[in-house]
Formats: sequence, C-alpha cells, structure tokens
Amino acid sequence: MEIQNGYLNAIFKKESESPYKMMIIDKNGQILYKTMENILLVRIENGKVILVKDN
Repeated sequence: MEIQNGYLNAIFKKESESPYKMMIIDKNGQILYKTMENILLVRIENGKVILVKDN
C-alpha cells in the first residue's frame, strides 16, 4: 500500500485470494478504481493514473 497525492493505492499479490489485484481509494474511503488484472506499478500524478500491468 502507498499514499500518492492524497490517494491510497493497494496492489495485491498475484497469489492473493482477493478478486481485485489493485484498488485506488480516496481520503473518504471511497473506492475510485479497482481491477482484476495484475498490476506491477501505479503512479498518480496531476490527476491522472498511470498503470503498469504485470503479466
């Protein structure tokens, strides 16, 4: 887990039992984005999300 520009992003391991492998959550606890794809890296800059998939 990591906080970037006021957003919490959580990347789960490939082996995780969670159906989602990455989530972005705002300061109010609202889930803004979630994906079932494996993610290697997330960057939140200037109001934009940059994702690097991990195949």
